[in-house]
Amino acid sequence: MNGSHYPGHHGGGMAGKPNVYVYGNVGQEFKISFNFSEKSLLLSAIPQYIKEWNGVIVEDGIVHNKAFYRYYYYDYGLDIDKLQWTSGKCVLKEELIDYLNSLLNKSGFFEKEIHDFNEYWSYKMPEASEYCVFPQGNKELKMVAELHVEPKASLNRVTFFIVPQVKIDHVKNRPFFNRPKKEWESTNSKRQEALHINEWGVAWVDESIYN
Repeated sequence: MNGSHYPGHHGGGMAGKPNVYVYGNVGQEFKISFNFSEKSLLLSAIPQYIKEWNGVIVEDGIVHNKAFYRYYYYDYGLDIDKLQWTSGKCVLKEELIDYLNSLLNKSGFFEKEIHDFNEYWSYKMPEASEYCVFPQGNKELKMVAELHVEPKASLNRVTFFIVPQVKIDHVKNRPFFNRPKKEWESTNSKRQEALHINEWGVAWVDESIYN
């Protein structure tokens, strides 16, 4: 993603369209807010985000300011120095979506959420013959975009940081251009609270790092 469009951002990465699904009893009111790290920042959000989102759970989604949404979503810049670069997998182009789907399944995402993921991302991957995927879970995402929910919620958050494999000699020392050392395993929490949030996202290296 081209970070030059956001001159105030220096974190090195961009997360595109994390979807936030909220579950609980119908009629339950809730609030969601973010605490971004110093080198991370919100770029856009649907619906509009001003300090927090306020919603009510309804059948198959949420109501926010009298409008129905199946989920919230947002884009943000993130500090790549706070992410993990050791666990994941490198896969060929034709294997990528199936691999991401398998991780979503293992992480407890619902079929409709995986369908949304495929509908949006299956045709938006940059061209490459191979990709290295470094999944970021609750632990890492809390460091860059901590999620606060009232009342308390169980959080299941996964963002796939995808690095197309291209030959760039002058950035060999950057950790995200190394291949993962081990397979990634989800450690995200199961549903234990009255509210539960599933969030998937995809992230990329800021284009300026390649230059």
